[in-house]
Amino acid sequence: MWKINELSRINIVRKINKRKGKIYLFLDFDGVINILGNLEDLENEEEYDFCDAKAVKRISDLCLNFDIDIIISSSWRFSGLDFCREYLVQHGLDEKVRVSDVTQSVSLMSREEDILQYLYEHE
Repeated sequence: MWKINELSRINIVRKINKRKGKIYLFLDFDGVINILGNLEDLENEEEYDFCDAKAVKRISDLCLNFDIDIIISSSWRFSGLDFCREYLVQHGLDEKVRVSDVTQSVSLMSREEDILQYLYEHE
């Protein structure tokens, strides 16, 4: 398992900070764009959609205005990149926004370590 200590973390962040150019948004779904509403609504609806389309629209605008690529770091990544991309577009993400990858970790590392590993492995 890829585990980083504090000194390694500092060195990785320094290496990442030296690279200029591309901006990535590491997106989690649950609690960010997927918000669980009133539980009574779940009982009254055959199919409950808990995606916050306004949040997806804000992310879309941010990515288009600042040329940001989305990397899926959510557990939803295990459904595949195409599934995640379609889900986001279905809920308001502009098709011009690049949803370009998913983090690859399948271990129990923290989200921070998973993202740092991704940045370290992708120049």
